[in-house]
Amino acid sequence: MKVSELNLVENHVIEQLHKEGYMETEGKSEQELKQTLAKIRAMKVKIESDSNHYF
Repeated sequence: MKVSELNLVENHVIEQLHKEGYMETEGKSEQELKQTLAKIRAMKVKIESDSNHYF
C-alpha cells in the first residue's frame, strides 16, 4: 500500500473509533487501532440472539 492509502485506512479506523466514543487514538499504531475497534464491536454483539449462539 502507498502511504496515502495507509493514511486513508488509519483515518477511517480512527473515525469509526470516535463514533463509538473511543478517543484515545494518539500514538497508537494502525494495528492497535484496528484491534481496539474489533474489540469494541465484538462487545456489542447480542449473544441472546439465536443467530449469535456460537459466541
